[in-house]
Amino acid sequence: ARCPASSGPTFSWAGDPTSLRDLIDAVKRGHSVDWADVHRKVWSKAHIKDSDLFAQLLSSSRRAGMILQQVPPANLCGLLRLSNTPPATAVQLGRIILKHAPQVGEGAVDRPRCLALW
Repeated sequence: ARCPASSGPTFSWAGDPTSLRDLIDAVKRGHSVDWADVHRKVWSKAHIKDSDLFAQLLSSSRRAGMILQQVPPANLCGLLRLSNTPPATAVQLGRIILKHAPQVGEGAVDRPRCLALW
């Protein structure tokens, strides 16, 4: 019988969840990262501030939607609005968000999908 991929990590990863570079490296090496754990330990407390590295993380992952589900919508909108985000990175993030971000309710203040479309 086949076990679903979500039943547990296929490779153990002991990297630093606060480091986008470590997360990128883990994804590129095929490690299974517990994105809910990254959210609990890091992203729920501190916003992601490096749009370039975050775009690399999303582009390197086959499960960008799972990552985006763990990032607060206000943080995604902030990454798209950063004045130091290069236009090419903003476009890349926008495309990934449009393709993979979960739909948010109508009453949401920060709507990353709407901002990405704009």
